[in-house]
Amino acid sequence: MWSNVAAHVMADAPALGTVLDALAADASVEALALAGTPGAKCWGTSGARPALFCALTNADVEVLIEALQVQGLAAGLRTLEIRSQAGVGDKGAAAIAAGLLADPTCALEHLDLTGCEVGAEGARALCSAIAENPASCLKTLRLGWNPLGRAGGLAVAELVGSNRTLEVLGLCNTSLDTMATVCLYSALRENSVLVDVDLQKALLYSKHEDTTKHAGQMLCLNASIQTLNLANCTVRRWEGGGGIALLPCTRSR
Repeated sequence: MWSNVAAHVMADAPALGTVLDALAADASVEALALAGTPGAKCWGTSGARPALFCALTNADVEVLIEALQVQGLAAGLRTLEIRSQAGVGDKGAAAIAAGLLADPTCALEHLDLTGCEVGAEGARALCSAIAENPASCLKTLRLGWNPLGRAGGLAVAELVGSNRTLEVLGLCNTSLDTMATVCLYSALRENSVLVDVDLQKALLYSKHEDTTKHAGQMLCLNASIQTLNLANCTVRRWEGGGGIALLPCTRSR
C-alpha cells in the first residue's frame, strides 16, 4: 500500500516519502491529497478533502507518479489533489498527464491542481492526455490559481469542445484573456456534460464587457450547466441579443 510507495520515493523525495509513510499501511489508495501552506492560494476549493501537508517540487511529483506505476497503484487511484504547491508547475503537470491521464487503464475521476504554478505547457499536456485517452473517466478538473494565460485557456477550451466525461471545471484566477474566454464560452455552447464551471476572476483584467454577451448567449443555448460562477469579475450589465442581461454573481439553475 502507501508504505510501499513511501519506500520507493524515500531516496529521491525524502519529504514526500516521510509524509506517505505516515499513512496507515491499509489506508485506501483510491485518493491522495497533498497540500502546501494551509490556505495559501486555495480559495475556490471548498469541497477539498483534508490533505497531508508537505512542500512539493516537480521532481517530487515525477517520483510519485513513477512510484504509483511501479507499485501497480496508478490504475486504482480515483482522486489526486496537489494544492498550493509553488514548486509544482508544467513539468509536474506533464508527469501526471503522461503517467496517469494518458494511461488506458487510468481510472482517475478527480484532479485538483489548485494553487500551483501550471502554465500553458502544463495545461496543454493535461488537456491533450485527457482528450486523446478514450478510456478517460475524469469528472472533475480544477486548475484555479494557476497562470494558464491565453494559451492554457485555449487548450482547456479545446478540451471542453471534445469533452465526454468532465462535469466540473475550475478555472478561477487563471489569467485568461478575452480570446481564451470567448473560445471557452463558444465550446460550452455545444457541451452537454459540464454542470459546474467556476470562472471567478479568471480573466486578467477587471472589466470584461466584451465577454459578457458571449456568456449570456452561451447560457441561452446550453441546457446542462447548473452553476456558472462569475464572482469577482466586475462584469458590467450588458443588454442586447433579445434582452439578455448578466450581472456578476454565481448563476445556478
